[in-house]
Amino acid sequence: MVIERQMDENASFIKPDKLFRLEVCSFCSFRCHFCCWENRNVNSSFLQLPEGGARIIAEALVQTGCFNVNITGGEPLLLPREYLCAVIREIQSVDGVRQLWITSNGLALTDRTLCENLYSAGLTDLAVSIAAETDQNYMRYTRTHTTLSDIIKGIQIAENCGLRIRVHVPLNPVGIASYKQLIKLIERLTETNVTTVSFFRLHNSNKIALEYGKLHIDPNTVTVGFSESPKWKFDCSGRPFYTNGRIKVLVPRESIHLVTENCKSQNCDAFCQGIYSAYMIPYGEGWTLRACHRVFDDHRNEYPLNSSLLEEKNEELTELLHYVWRYAYDK
Repeated sequence: MVIERQMDENASFIKPDKLFRLEVCSFCSFRCHFCCWENRNVNSSFLQLPEGGARIIAEALVQTGCFNVNITGGEPLLLPREYLCAVIREIQSVDGVRQLWITSNGLALTDRTLCENLYSAGLTDLAVSIAAETDQNYMRYTRTHTTLSDIIKGIQIAENCGLRIRVHVPLNPVGIASYKQLIKLIERLTETNVTTVSFFRLHNSNKIALEYGKLHIDPNTVTVGFSESPKWKFDCSGRPFYTNGRIKVLVPRESIHLVTENCKSQNCDAFCQGIYSAYMIPYGEGWTLRACHRVFDDHRNEYPLNSSLLEEKNEELTELLHYVWRYAYDK
């Protein structure tokens, strides 16, 4: 089932909201089967932003029309909490930032003090990725001894500290691959205050290119389960979703055809999740800005970022971000 969003008759595509993903580290405590986790253990080093660097980035983003920032990794909650909280405070101090959230596997949320520190620093939202619906499948999926029950406990602790949690579900054959499995996870989430769930196919990136055919799950095979169930009501007043009166399940963005002209020209359909993002990624001793998540062999959408640009406010960083956004919107 594909949901077509109505567009202005003069528009050939819908421009997604700009989203900036700040990849603060590559290490993670999980070993999920689709991720390139080799040589990226929790003892790995990370490239630290200079003091004030996160604020400088956020100011430049707002000037270029981007108001949404996602701190991602790896697992950001494994970073030294003083540093992570400083990054949060700097971004939140910038007028114009509408949304800031951290994407996490959720395990560290069992640490109440960490949750309290994050909330005190100004964080209000986290997106917890959950890709399996039972304790046994969760351990198999993550290749750890962590269970879904552990993650549920962490979500409850975070919510008690004032944090809002939404759940992201990457569909995969080892974990959640069907409507019934997703419903089972939603039933577990009734133990929490989670009100929003989204599901999506895995990125067809260079990380999993050789295995993508085995890992790919068509999200429309899950969406149809909601459309056929009398327990779920469809709402398309904004971003399309299904609701049972308590939890909203968002229709995958790639099913809404939320794309840009340049996305079409780059033949990115098999790679896209329907949302345009720019990334800031540590590379060697510096950083790289990348337009969209796709990695091309010729690196056509990657732009080296001199770390000195993060030490004081400057027009060069703003212009570089303009160029990153133009990659999608103006070509």
